[in-house]
Amino acid sequence: MPETSRRQFHDRLEDLQGKLIEMAGEAEELLGRSTTALLTRDQALAAKIREADERIDRLEVMIDEEALELLALQQPLARDLRHIAATLKIANDLERVGDHAVKISRATLRLLQHPPIADVPQLEEMVGSVRRMVAD
Repeated sequence: MPETSRRQFHDRLEDLQGKLIEMAGEAEELLGRSTTALLTRDQALAAKIREADERIDRLEVMIDEEALELLALQQPLARDLRHIAATLKIANDLERVGDHAVKISRATLRLLQHPPIADVPQLEEMVGSVRRMVAD
């Protein structure tokens, strides 16, 4: 691969990585907002989660298209191929995190139709664990 093509390829890989990092930040933020809505019984916050998930969905599509184009046109080998494959898998997992955040917000909206229940400290502990795992 000529040096110019290699540089362009690596620039596109860096761009792909940047989109993945952006998607990870969006997914982490969305999960944080949905669990906050659950813990604080915030109906307005819970209602806005679906709109934010659409951004994550769009990022996944962009990442998939770019990664598949790199695979098809550049035919990367070894490390670069593993990097692209991992990016596709991670993007899929992050999209699922967004979907779970939407499910949490829907559950929150259903729970708000009922009187509050006593505090459940285990729920706050689980939320903290989930947030740490996603952040890691």
